[in-house]
Amino acid sequence: MTKRVIDQYHNKSATEHLVNGSIVALVGTVFVVFASFLLKVVVARGVGSHGYGTLLLGLSIVMILSKFSSFAFNTTLSRQIPYHIEDKYKIKHFIFIAILVVLPFSLFINTSLFYFSKPLSELFLHDIKLSPMLEVMSFLVPLYALIEILNGILRGFNKIKHLILLVRILPNVLLLIAVSFVLYFNG
Repeated sequence: MTKRVIDQYHNKSATEHLVNGSIVALVGTVFVVFASFLLKVVVARGVGSHGYGTLLLGLSIVMILSKFSSFAFNTTLSRQIPYHIEDKYKIKHFIFIAILVVLPFSLFINTSLFYFSKPLSELFLHDIKLSPMLEVMSFLVPLYALIEILNGILRGFNKIKHLILLVRILPNVLLLIAVSFVLYFNG
């Protein structure tokens, strides 16, 4: 076992693979940090402190509900895929079950949050004007839940480049689109 690990360490292709993955992760992280900083500056300047607080409140709600609706399948998939890497049928079955459970439940949460946005914003947020933000942000719940599943799949298959592109950059693009809708329609 130890000899195999040492041989992999000295193998040039394994080292190149590690360096390439690290470079992609660094570039993706720098891009995400810079883009989220720009988004926060633009939103804070454009809508003021109240609008920025509203955005962060909406994002908190979306993140909590999407984590809740993903049922921690991302962790399960990232563990089970490498363990059963030889059995493609089992891997397909795990992915299918994860999507079959997460997608309907996250769509139920999406529909409930959209339909009950006015009573929820009045009851919990004490401001009826926040219901359009809840309506728009509700559409992010299934997307973020599926991104969590995708995160587990890509970690399981050790696809770092795809992980950076689809799991780190895509949520920020979706967030930018949702913020644009909220700002455009809420004035």
